Amino acid sequence: MLAPKGTPKDLVTRISTDIAKAVATPEMRSSLVHLYYRPETAAPEQFAHSIGEDIRRLGEVIRSAGITAE
Repeated sequence: MLAPKGTPKDLVTRISTDIAKAVATPEMRSSLVHLYYRPETAAPEQFAHSIGEDIRRLGEVIRSAGITAE
């Protein structure tokens, strides 16, 4: 789940905590697995780091392949 830039940190933390609690329930885990999701949670800082790494890595692939927007 993503929030707009500038969302207050206390709100991000509360939403993250609530999502982690929901994902930890057997019912939610079962539903997610049934939809072929891998139920995982991460702290907001870890998630932001992961997204940053994906952007960096995929940016390199796009540049090296010469891909441009149409």
